Amino acid sequence: MHAMLHTLRSRVSKEWPEKQPLVSVITVVRNMRKTIEQSVVSVLDQSYRAIEYIVIDGHSTDGTSEILAPYVTKISKYIREEDESLYHAMNKGLHIAKGDFVLFLNADDYYRQETVEKLVEQWIASGADIVSAQSNETDSNGSALKRSAYMQYNSTVLLGMPFRHELMLIPKDIYLRIGYYNSTYRILADWEFSKRLWRAGVRASQMRSPLMFMRNTGVSITDFSKRVEESRMLMRDEFPFLDAETCTRISDPRAWNKNLCLELLEKYSENYHFSLLVKDYGFRRQLITSADLKLAPVTDDYKALSIVIPVYNAESTLERALNSALADSDENVEIICVDDCSTDNSINILSKLGQDKRVQIIVNNYNVGVSRSRNIGLHSAQGKYVFFLDADDELNIEEIMQGLAKAEEHNSDAMIMAYEIVGKSGVTIRSKVPNGETLINKRFSEISSYFMTPDYPKANGPRTAGEGFWSCLYRTEQARNILFREDLSYGEDSLFFLSFMSQAKRITWIDQLSYRYHVNPGSAMTRISTKRLLNTIQWRVWASTILINNEAEELAKFICTKYWPANLSALMRKSQFTHQEKREINNLIQIISSNYGDVLDYCTDDVKTKQFNKCNITPSKVNTKTVIADQRSDAPDVMQTGQLKVNIFMSTDRGGAAQGSIRRMNALRNIGIDARIITALKSCDVDYVFEMIGSANKRKKFVSSIIDKIWKQNYCTSTELFSNLGSIVSYQDNREYFTSPDVLHFHWMTGVLDETQWHLIKGKPVCWTLADMNPFTGGCHYSEGCTGYISACENCNLLTSNKNIAAEQWGRKKSLYDQIEQLTIICPSQWMAKRVKESSLLGKRDVVVIPNAMPVKKFIPHNQLVARIKLGLPSEALIILFGADDNRNKRKGGDIISGALHLLAGHKLHDQIHLLTFGHYQLDSPFPSTNVGYIEEEENLSLVYSAADCYCLPSREDNAPLTVAEAMLCGTPVVSTPVGNVPELISHKETGFITKGWSESEMLDGLVFVLSHLQKRKNTSLQSQIRSAAYQQHEPSQAAERHYSVYKKIIKSRTPILD
Repeated sequence: MHAMLHTLRSRVSKEWPEKQPLVSVITVVRNMRKTIEQSVVSVLDQSYRAIEYIVIDGHSTDGTSEILAPYVTKISKYIREEDESLYHAMNKGLHIAKGDFVLFLNADDYYRQETVEKLVEQWIASGADIVSAQSNETDSNGSALKRSAYMQYNSTVLLGMPFRHELMLIPKDIYLRIGYYNSTYRILADWEFSKRLWRAGVRASQMRSPLMFMRNTGVSITDFSKRVEESRMLMRDEFPFLDAETCTRISDPRAWNKNLCLELLEKYSENYHFSLLVKDYGFRRQLITSADLKLAPVTDDYKALSIVIPVYNAESTLERALNSALADSDENVEIICVDDCSTDNSINILSKLGQDKRVQIIVNNYNVGVSRSRNIGLHSAQGKYVFFLDADDELNIEEIMQGLAKAEEHNSDAMIMAYEIVGKSGVTIRSKVPNGETLINKRFSEISSYFMTPDYPKANGPRTAGEGFWSCLYRTEQARNILFREDLSYGEDSLFFLSFMSQAKRITWIDQLSYRYHVNPGSAMTRISTKRLLNTIQWRVWASTILINNEAEELAKFICTKYWPANLSALMRKSQFTHQEKREINNLIQIISSNYGDVLDYCTDDVKTKQFNKCNITPSKVNTKTVIADQRSDAPDVMQTGQLKVNIFMSTDRGGAAQGSIRRMNALRNIGIDARIITALKSCDVDYVFEMIGSANKRKKFVSSIIDKIWKQNYCTSTELFSNLGSIVSYQDNREYFTSPDVLHFHWMTGVLDETQWHLIKGKPVCWTLADMNPFTGGCHYSEGCTGYISACENCNLLTSNKNIAAEQWGRKKSLYDQIEQLTIICPSQWMAKRVKESSLLGKRDVVVIPNAMPVKKFIPHNQLVARIKLGLPSEALIILFGADDNRNKRKGGDIISGALHLLAGHKLHDQIHLLTFGHYQLDSPFPSTNVGYIEEEENLSLVYSAADCYCLPSREDNAPLTVAEAMLCGTPVVSTPVGNVPELISHKETGFITKGWSESEMLDGLVFVLSHLQKRKNTSLQSQIRSAAYQQHEPSQAAERHYSVYKKIIKSRTPILD
């Protein structure tokens, strides 16, 4: 889920505050004459300008429509028609919303002027998936009564709704991913939706600021019996083990009190998870205190504490750190070590100490950085609380266990403890309890003043700002809701600390000395780059936003005005910033200036104008909000903003062609294009892949009508698929998928193309990436040497009877293509482009060669020995790798490699050979072999390629085989037949071997050459040479930019869409 939002977050962060993301605000109304105008005006009067306002009027009869009439021209979309229910109307609004984010405002509620702006700022700063805020409850006249209670977002969402639904800013993509509202529930569909958010791992950040006025006259308040009835349905489904009476009682929020909590804890004491949930819910609603509770029931696998240690090249200090964690800790403590591809002796140290059953070792497949390593450990943590230890520091486990006992006693969200800093000048004690008094279960706003040391840095003083995040115990469940920002390389720990504390309700602070921080001159903290300098400002801006929105305004000001590194000026002067970095720094300084005045007023003498002017950055007192307000773009021109919407169509999301499409989509999204895959047959769980609406038996229909008619009716002799033209889905039912994007991008279209339906979407720009030859043949996907496609595919030599079928299919395709006015063909290889230009169907169209986008950061060389150990392969063997996906398909050449291996059995190398295969089929081979099966994760497949001495591709025909590029990106030489783009990738006898033909003996020659000659000089240099050849062809951002150039060209001549 979080990966799904990466592209949106990256785009918004880079453009903010110069350009605002579009927010769709939706109001559903029926017969709300007395209050609707106040609601509408509160939206139209927002300080945030990039708003699409949608009003769904369920055919009001009380004069509501007349009140709305003067505002219709200011409302982006106004629909007046009958609805089945409130949530049915809300889903209707979701369906037409075009915003990056969606907000719902009830027709009897209204916003503050800054509501949308505050919510978007919090989303950017927090790194959460969704954000929400508190509200002020009012009476029917709008007079304020009380402020809504602050409820934490955690597993207690299963017992009660923690949010004000009308203040939940949710990216539209989340709705597309987990579904719209379940209109079965007429009152509590928002709660049911929030439970789905929790189960999907959606992270939420809440603001304590009240940003809305909510009248207490809504149906959820006035029709309480209906609300309780729906609550009982949800409780029954969630907790099927509850008896009927208990289920009914807990369904009424008014019935919850101290006695009910204690009764449930006693009655269900054997159910650990439910008991813990009741305990947390009771604390959440302030129904019980620690004095009311005995210790929660404990299961055999209960872990009280998880200690997470990220490790990278820490051989000199790792053993010290681990031993400090293992000293005297009990069985309820686990230590999770996450090795981030260390190149020193760290992994061996971990292996030795990892024999202790309390130690869990996770080895990343590639280097991801400290933030992600901590997050990986956090997601694996089983403890109720988590503690973070750096591999070059130490902890005091006895003191920590005392703190843990205190945290569990008071059910605290966080436990702050003291730490010491060890450097050349001696030991400095930090973070002692202010005034020497233990603080129990305080809110952060109550203690935030203790984090503002006037003369920072101060020896032996209290903690300052985000310092010393390590010396704290964090409630694991809530820490997972925060996570470390992976887009920061500096300040991520301070931001995590302040974000967590601002969301916590119960913070305890004691004097236990828990942590020893060693000043390490060679640590990552002391290696300065322009990115780190940018992050130095960035984390302060994000932290200040979070603090302001959570009642810690003075601490926010302190961080942005007094908490700057003393050597910032010198570092800025020495650094050479890129144009983009200069732009981002200027934007950040403008944000600080808009809140606190000129940044330079707060810098010390040596951090004055020089530091910023050196990089052509001029801090300004310009009001950022005013600048943004003048740049509203309700209907931005896509060619100016670059925010194109592209739908990529294909038949199925399975197979190599589909994998190529998914990678292409991800590359496009990473450069800011709103790309999505629309498929007829969906089976994967991949973000932004959507299934077209169609009949329930469409998979059977696909096989029977598109394939069986020709290929499986005994009159086709082709070794590869031979398919019929036609669509198993209705274009009318899926009209929005075809008409809403700026460009239609076709890929593998068997079973989706239909010339009889094309008139419904005539006029749309189309580009088509060819995975095989089928688009310009009469039915075959590979022609097996036939050149009939140059004319009209008459008298097809692949058909034993009904030979006119190919010509008929050719004619139907011509009829379809004649309707497509703007069609550009994209080929992944020069081989395919040549055949397209020769073809009678597509030869006159524009043809562009763009190699496939590949995940070059996932397919990387690994140490061969380590890869073999992980896969259980012989360490000294010569390993030949082959992808045995379907040996029955003669085009794949399984018989060629099998014959070559039998010939190799008579060669002097025979006693060293081991065959390694992936896929579902075994290969006939005389050698010992290992089949690793089908591997979906690219990181794991990278290990398989790295373990091999060569990869073999014996195909008779192919376009741009993904496996060749994957193997080369992993530094593994390839032996291949001369198919598709292979000659474009492999330098013969330099980075691999290309056979002249398709004989077993030629394949043998290739295997012997690579295993004998290239193997002798296989080293890091050769690996780099092999990888570089593939990288230059398949680097995803280059491929995406080339696609963008094609889109720009074809969109300029866009013609209207016909109805």
